[in-house]
Amino acid sequence: MRIEAEETREVQRRHRNIPQLLVNIVMASLMVLIWGRATGKTYGATSPWLAHHAETMPRSTGAILCKSYAHMNTKVLQEIVEGWTELGYVEDLHFWVKKQPPEWANVPRDFHHTQDYTRSITWWNGTMFKLFSLDKNSPSNGDSVDFMMVEEAKLLDYQAVQEAFKTVRGNRRHFGHLSCHGAKLIVTDRPRDAKGRWVLDYKKIETDPELLDAIIECQYQIQLRQIELLSDVSESKAKKLESEIKLLQEELNELRKGRELEDGDREGTVYVSLASTLDNIHALGIKALKDLRRDLSDFDWDLSVLNKDILLVEDCFYSYISEERHGYNATNYKFIEDNPTIRERDCRFDLDVRPGQGLDVFFDHNKAINCITVGQRQEQYYRMLNAMYVLEPEMAMDLVDKFCHYYRYHPTKVVNYYYDNTSRRGDARNAKYLSDDIIDQFRKNGWVVNHVYMGQATSHVSRYEMFVKLFNEADGQPFKVRYNIDNCSWWLYACHQTPTKIRTTEKGQPFGKNKDSEDPKYNIPKWEATHITEAGDGLFVAQILHSPFAYMGGGGVIAG
Repeated sequence: MRIEAEETREVQRRHRNIPQLLVNIVMASLMVLIWGRATGKTYGATSPWLAHHAETMPRSTGAILCKSYAHMNTKVLQEIVEGWTELGYVEDLHFWVKKQPPEWANVPRDFHHTQDYTRSITWWNGTMFKLFSLDKNSPSNGDSVDFMMVEEAKLLDYQAVQEAFKTVRGNRRHFGHLSCHGAKLIVTDRPRDAKGRWVLDYKKIETDPELLDAIIECQYQIQLRQIELLSDVSESKAKKLESEIKLLQEELNELRKGRELEDGDREGTVYVSLASTLDNIHALGIKALKDLRRDLSDFDWDLSVLNKDILLVEDCFYSYISEERHGYNATNYKFIEDNPTIRERDCRFDLDVRPGQGLDVFFDHNKAINCITVGQRQEQYYRMLNAMYVLEPEMAMDLVDKFCHYYRYHPTKVVNYYYDNTSRRGDARNAKYLSDDIIDQFRKNGWVVNHVYMGQATSHVSRYEMFVKLFNEADGQPFKVRYNIDNCSWWLYACHQTPTKIRTTEKGQPFGKNKDSEDPKYNIPKWEATHITEAGDGLFVAQILHSPFAYMGGGGVIAG
């Protein structure tokens, strides 16, 4: 007997690298993927994993968890949908994103009878994926799911993830016999700081290699027989092969459950996959890797391409800045839900912008990168609302346009432009400075400009002394600093990668920032270097010394 493919079906080949193949073969109870950039996490791992569990457990309830609701809507969902499409699934035919399937599809309800379609994905067979984010729609004690995927795990707090995993418990009477019931998938690239290093700890509890090898061998034997079934075999031989495949699949299911415990339960299997970009060289090609080597710093090459374990910089100049203490989320979830087709982020995504108040800005200028920070004083807080940049060939005027485009819906088109001597370079013959061009560009975009010249830039030592008191909220400080986690993520990363430099003889200053990251010879991406930290420094110095709320240690107020 020969199994014929349907004449109308087009057979498409898909390349998979070895880490992707192993993930889809092993399918352990708990899998942790720590993969470098461009390794094919979505197409080769997460999308197939989600599809496998949806197909294997019809009418089950799964979950996708990430840090922010905005990230879920603007990135995670889009990549998952693209991954499913690559596998042959069609949106609005095989699955429906954040909406109820039409009646003609005759989709059964999941066993949990999930009610909220606006925060779910529904599959044709009744499987539902709940969309969780820690900042808005986090899992609660009342939730119960059959499997869960955690996206960008390095950004999530360990305890929060463990609390979410407590909800992976439901429908044992329907799916408890399957090894994929209760499965968890943790996906991330290599952590850059101590907060995300918990994902590496799973390597300590990984299942014995012998058991993982047995799973791989069992899957191999299944595939050998499936391939043989596609050839010319007799009917009796086909039945024999099908019977063997069924027995092997039952054995594979038991192997994936792990060893039996004293209480009769199974311990589950744990598989940790470490992959570098080099593992995907067949798909990327040599040129892509050469381009990455040329464009990335040694640090980023080792961390994000080679997937090496690298710790946070020691003696950090900004060690006093804490995401837990100073960061906040201000995502406008209602706007996102009411406008699901809007993918480009603008100020309508932000709840922390006071509509009746102007915006404070400070620039840092360089040939390779121009940066701007944006803030507002709000009662006892000073909020850094945003941090933006443009790279060459774009210049300062392009950054002004980018700012104006982002805040085009802000009703109060007033900008308080603070600048120091670094913005007063220009053509001495016509006495026009860069700051003048920036003011003109704001006005061309329809903004009213209040400009404040701050004079000579402050020293690193004086800033450090001011900021330590300010961020530690010592007595007598003019305000408390807070920053928008989503919009200022690169500013925070650059701050935490800035070391302190001892300068015993330079300009009489005992120490300062180590700004080696700005040196082209180190090949560090400009948005990760100290440039953007200078824009943040200037914004805070402006508010301490040059704003209407300006403050000095002795309590004096200075006119802005």
